[in-house]
Amino acid sequence: MKPHDLGSDHAALRDALARAEGALLAMETGVAASDRSSRYTPRHLRPIRMAWNAFAEQLADHLDAEERMVHPAIRHLLGGRTQMASAVSTCVAQMFQAHEQLDELAHQLRLTLKYCPPLASPIERVIERFQAHAQREDTDHYATALQLADQGFCLDDTPIPMRHRTIADLDRALRTPKPHVARETTPTSKRPSWIKQLLSRRS
Repeated sequence: MKPHDLGSDHAALRDALARAEGALLAMETGVAASDRSSRYTPRHLRPIRMAWNAFAEQLADHLDAEERMVHPAIRHLLGGRTQMASAVSTCVAQMFQAHEQLDELAHQLRLTLKYCPPLASPIERVIERFQAHAQREDTDHYATALQLADQGFCLDDTPIPMRHRTIADLDRALRTPKPHVARETTPTSKRPSWIKQLLSRRS
């Protein structure tokens, strides 16, 4: 896994999203250009398009939020910036909720696929990748991040109570310069990578 992306499957998810969107667009174009003998009509595709847009747009926004906010905050926490602990805890809870909302949207999307079975394969691939992504983060990455947050539960760069903090507060916290730490006079062994720290704390 790369440090900027605790969920190593983001690129694969985006690729699956693009492929499914392309398949749906091609089907819509083909149906619009066909005569009335076509098996599928715009009436078949309309509910799929509506459900797909709701799911795909929220999933794309969710991935962006993780990469811009949550994953960098966890990296700061792993690097010793303990004032990020409260913000990490709050935003991880928001990611848990987002996963639940996306799972419900995925369920609604699946119900519409019966209207045009040829679209089931590319769309199901997105849903399956998302569910694996959510499972991995909920049970591994984010669960471990919450354990680390419990060890340094304070956020001293904002007076806002934890229960009222939002993604915007996390963004401001990330922009707050990290206090300068004096360099050690005696050489030490190389600091373990962030992922080794993550794994060692779970053992």
